[in-house]
Amino acid sequence: MKSIADELYETLLEKRGELEAREILKRFFKIETDNREVAEQIVGRVLSSDMRFRKTGSGTWAAVKVTTVEELLISETPFLLFQMETAEDSVREQASEVSSFFLLYKGGISSGELSFCNCMKGAGQYIFVPYDSKSLNSLKRAYRIVSPLPPELKTLSVRTLLSALFPGRTLRTWEDVIHEFAIITLTSSGPRAKVQNLKEVLEHALSAAQEQGITVTRDLLRLGIPARKEVDFSQYGFDRERLNGIPQCPGVYTFTDREGKVIYVGKTNNLRIRINSYFWNTGESPDKIEKLLKELYLIDTTELGSDLEALVEEQRLIERHEPKYNTRRSIPERTVSVSRRILIPRTLSKGMLKLYLIADGLPLLEHEYWCGGTDMKLRVLIGEMRASEGYVFDPLKSIAVSYMSRYEANLTIIDIDRYATVEDVERVLFLQCEEMRRGETEKSVFL
Repeated sequence: MKSIADELYETLLEKRGELEAREILKRFFKIETDNREVAEQIVGRVLSSDMRFRKTGSGTWAAVKVTTVEELLISETPFLLFQMETAEDSVREQASEVSSFFLLYKGGISSGELSFCNCMKGAGQYIFVPYDSKSLNSLKRAYRIVSPLPPELKTLSVRTLLSALFPGRTLRTWEDVIHEFAIITLTSSGPRAKVQNLKEVLEHALSAAQEQGITVTRDLLRLGIPARKEVDFSQYGFDRERLNGIPQCPGVYTFTDREGKVIYVGKTNNLRIRINSYFWNTGESPDKIEKLLKELYLIDTTELGSDLEALVEEQRLIERHEPKYNTRRSIPERTVSVSRRILIPRTLSKGMLKLYLIADGLPLLEHEYWCGGTDMKLRVLIGEMRASEGYVFDPLKSIAVSYMSRYEANLTIIDIDRYATVEDVERVLFLQCEEMRRGETEKSVFL
């Protein structure tokens, strides 16, 4: 689904023209104003951080033909170096404020502190270089505090890159690297000092890569990917091509043995990366993974529109199959009163909204609302929600409520107790359908 910025970019690029801010507001945002200053403020907030647009000397906006970051020369590529703490409180703080743990490095020039939110808005414009794996995991967790959607990050493993560029040297630890390249490091153990040290190491790696004839970032990224295991696929009912063809989207997956029994169920924000990770060379695999792979025969995947949908479906599959390799998930049965609400996560289906209906006296209700026309089944469900009393425990509802409490600011939510009639609720759903058609995927909370 195209965003407004995508449509504007295609129009400007195709016609090779320029548009003034008021015209952009009128044609693409459906907002009319005679106030040039207001128009420039609104449009500037949207386009100034998007490298596909530039403001001309006359004050108009034009499109810049952008090459994907992988196709750039190494000397022109923006590398975003970072180190993040792992504590939950620290992650939350970094996600909401300007972080000094990021440093943009490009062509020998570093820009210093960057805004976390701006970095995440333009995630596809950078190559993210973490100080370590914990930093990368913290970054992803921080992103999920801002948005429940998975970040599409292009990352570079400096450690793997060094191993590929200097195969005969022992560079297993930072101390090995510092000693090998005689790097003068900052003595502080703080995040900012670690990022500065990382920059020194990256400079050596980039210089060595270019000396070996590697000039394009695409080839550099290939070097920075850990080597895969030499997997004997003859024992499985699939091959490497099947793994590479798995879509990169949220979903659930099941591992089954030769008898067709489900032995493991998982959920993920990226099916391809998660499933392939079982076969990557990441050192010694835990015993559980080794045993799982010995019994595995087939992999089945189900693509879903959101991680909320994946969480609910994973729990449903675990309850149904009781897989031997899944850790028993304990969902405590406790009374937690909630307002009658409809949650609307993202969906893969065009013209349809996936609805999760929550009420105290009912288990979690799911409904597919097709945009347009009267939905009698939905009217019945809303009637049941309003008539429900007491409290009913349901593990799936507990999952949805927990998810809502964490990502409420990023979910589309309808509190039906604020509306007098079912028709009022349907009008809100109709507006949500219209927003979906226009590609306006920003969150909206209806109170």
